[in-house]
Parts: sequence; structure tokens; C-alpha cells
Amino acid sequence: MGTIPLDAAWQAHEQSCRDLQSALDDAMADNRVADRLAMSTCLTSLRYIERHGLTDDGRKRLRTAIAACRAALGVED
Repeated sequence: MGTIPLDAAWQAHEQSCRDLQSALDDAMADNRVADRLAMSTCLTSLRYIERHGLTDDGRKRLRTAIAACRAALGVED
């Protein structure tokens, strides 16, 4: 099996990059992915509060968790 010309390899590489970006864009637009990211943010913040209590940083993390939950649920102020 021989190699392909450099310009053909470069074009194939560029196309694969476009395909990857398109797939990533589609995945990030999926509501399930967005919801999982929001819940991950909430869980991380709540675990910090569980370990450290409602310190100043804990309060910030609580506000972050609340904002992430509200966004995932589509709740506005």
C-alpha cells in the first residue's frame, strides 16, 4: 500500500476536522448533553458544600448549582 499525495492527505484531514466539528456541534445541541452538563455542575457544587459547609465559597457554589438547575429546567427569575 502506497502513500497518497500530500495535498490529498491534507484535504482529507481538513474534511475530517469539519466532520468532527459538525459532530461536536450536534452533540452539544442535544438537550440530553446540556442537561447532563448542568446536573454535573450542580452535583460538583453540592458535593463541595457537603464537604466544606456554607463558607463564602460554598455560598457561591450554591448559587451556581441553583442557576444550573434553573437553566436545565427552563425556569426564569
